[in-house]
Amino acid sequence: EGTLKPGMSGEILLQDETSFHEVSGAVRTIKGEYPWLFRMFDWVGSEGIRQPYHERLNKLNHHLNLAEQPNVKAVEYGRSYADETSEDTKEEWFERVLKDWTERDDRVEGLVIRDANGKYKNGRTTIAELNAFKYCPLEDGDAQVIGITENTVHPDRIGALLVESEKFGKFQIGS
Repeated sequence: EGTLKPGMSGEILLQDETSFHEVSGAVRTIKGEYPWLFRMFDWVGSEGIRQPYHERLNKLNHHLNLAEQPNVKAVEYGRSYADETSEDTKEEWFERVLKDWTERDDRVEGLVIRDANGKYKNGRTTIAELNAFKYCPLEDGDAQVIGITENTVHPDRIGALLVESEKFGKFQIGS
């Protein structure tokens, strides 16, 4: 298989019901099963930092096609326009994009709206820059504590809380 090029930005997503501990071990191995997916959303390479987002995205897809890594994929993206010629106000356009996204069955964590001509920004973007906007809906729920894990680093402290929720099933909170 090919190799990934330096300068790619993305997020690790857990597949199925994989724990964070399983994923952190898997990403440090060269061979084996990978219960994770690395979703790439930007490439800045040596000249990419000065290029608009649409050019960086084209290069990202080019490098990913060459790398042939089964657990590394570019995020899915679509194009939508809100400009002076549109009958929608920017608020109506945003509501339409958000509604289309929330009705999808295959949505993941959130929605990012980017300026196709936006320059690369290390770290979080701000509203003042008008470069990108991220929407992540939050879900909450109640859970009952059903146990604790041992803290192997600090034996005098508890480890993670084991909890069970009607909505989310069993999971750990903390380390």
